[in-house]
Amino acid sequence: MKTFLATILAICMMAVVFACAAPAPTPADPESDPIDSSAAATEAPAADPAGDGAAEVTPQEDIVFDLDVETVQGETVNTAAFAKAYDLTLVNFWATWCPPCVGEMPYLQSLYEQYSQAEGGQKVGFAGIWLDTESPEDLQAILEQTGVSYPIWKFQPAMEELVAFEYIPTTVFLDSEGHFVGEPVTGGHDEKEWLSIVEERLALLAE
Repeated sequence: MKTFLATILAICMMAVVFACAAPAPTPADPESDPIDSSAAATEAPAADPAGDGAAEVTPQEDIVFDLDVETVQGETVNTAAFAKAYDLTLVNFWATWCPPCVGEMPYLQSLYEQYSQAEGGQKVGFAGIWLDTESPEDLQAILEQTGVSYPIWKFQPAMEELVAFEYIPTTVFLDSEGHFVGEPVTGGHDEKEWLSIVEERLALLAE
């Protein structure tokens, strides 16, 4: 299993720069392999389209990402309280079966370490939201393979009311009050691209 995951990760690392966002599937069949890249062709979990009589949509920047979530260690964290500790927080939606998701995780980990060790300047926090919460064994294997140590939270349906997305990986940014900064970022990116994206969001905070 570990050899298989190492092979998948190597492929992901080579493909992530070129890959488009993998459509996120509905929950995997229990008999299927959650990290099988063939699963990436199914539809993403997304909020139902608004009907004709739907209420007016709240602008993204006015929404506060304020939820009590469970970490993979079983602890409860409030997302808005977490964001309050940073000038900017990167929140990455991902799944174990999604090659672009897994492929970019080492790059996000590298940036997490860089910003964590930086002295002075603006503080940047990182968190991942794990979608396929029925596959804890695959989660642990991938965290070991990618070396990820930033916080991982479990997905919950209420998140779709705050972040409408059709593909993963999808990444959003929060300011210190939990408001969204800029538009969601879809698709896998390498470290240089992520550094540029983070710096762009930091610049938006100064406007």
